[in-house]
Amino acid sequence: MRRHACICTTAIIATMVGFAAETAIAQTALRSFKVGNWTAGAYARDGRFTHCAASAGYGSGITMLFSINRRYQWSMGFANRDWRLTPGAVYNLAFAIDEGQAIHARGEAINPSHAIVQLADSFDLFNRFRRGHVLRVAAADRIFTFNLEGTSAMLAQLYSCVQQYTQPANVAQSDPFGRQQSPRQQSSESSSNRSSSNPAHQAEAAILLANIMSAAKVSGYTLGTPEQASKMSVDAVWTAHAVIGTLLIAPKMRVDDPEIQGIVIGSEARFCKGGFMSGALPSDGSRELRIMTTCQPQGQAAKTTYYFAVGRPKGGLYLFTTATTPSGNRDDAEQADANIRTATLRTVN
Repeated sequence: MRRHACICTTAIIATMVGFAAETAIAQTALRSFKVGNWTAGAYARDGRFTHCAASAGYGSGITMLFSINRRYQWSMGFANRDWRLTPGAVYNLAFAIDEGQAIHARGEAINPSHAIVQLADSFDLFNRFRRGHVLRVAAADRIFTFNLEGTSAMLAQLYSCVQQYTQPANVAQSDPFGRQQSPRQQSSESSSNRSSSNPAHQAEAAILLANIMSAAKVSGYTLGTPEQASKMSVDAVWTAHAVIGTLLIAPKMRVDDPEIQGIVIGSEARFCKGGFMSGALPSDGSRELRIMTTCQPQGQAAKTTYYFAVGRPKGGLYLFTTATTPSGNRDDAEQADANIRTATLRTVN
């Protein structure tokens, strides 16, 4: 699973402000962002990028962390102010995700209140953490339970975060389904999901979008040219007042694919140069998927984007985005998204 996630002992300490402040001094925060309940960031030492990490606190008083370093090694960590661990000590433990088989591992105390667990270089294990619901850790004759809500989007964003600082800028694409596949799928599958150069998809998207915009009573909108859509790696693009929207046909993806949310959010986070927030929105069960992201670049207006995905009768899905422009505001995009969603659910059977 080369190019996934684990952090070296010295690097992960930097994410624990308050737990190891004296070590964190050597680290520089390049940026920070939020992924649901997770607080994340990118870090450097002596001007060189070292890792991306995320942490979340639990009612038990324990903070759990995940980290990916520049070599795409990964780990999880646990910290509690009340612990009195022996630095350098190694502890045998076991953990299980949902009802899966227990995995034996070793945790190392890096200070009195913080221990890390190096995780196997395993694509399967990475996805089990992303798709799991509950993590149980057996250590020191106790069982610790952690809700894994939000780990799918969080781990996808950490992976994307590391890519941002380790890959050349010219490899970036604007198609979230093309640039943020699972590591073993990126080389071949990304092109099969991209549809912006497919004339049949562009024609289908233009007709569907015209019908939906009419039903949604979106006035004053302008449909972009196929060339404009292709440049954005989508099948159709429209603008109306201070709102811009797109439609992408993804013929090989399903609305209930658990990776979609992580792909979309990770893609947005990767290119956000400032504060970032994201989350799922209420939806009609497995029939649709709704996501919202907000990027707040320093000294610039915030950009809020609404994502709405629904199944495509011919197979695959339609992905709609509605976003604010620099002169717009969130209310305009939110209302347009709501109108488009209602019209789409009535139009697409």
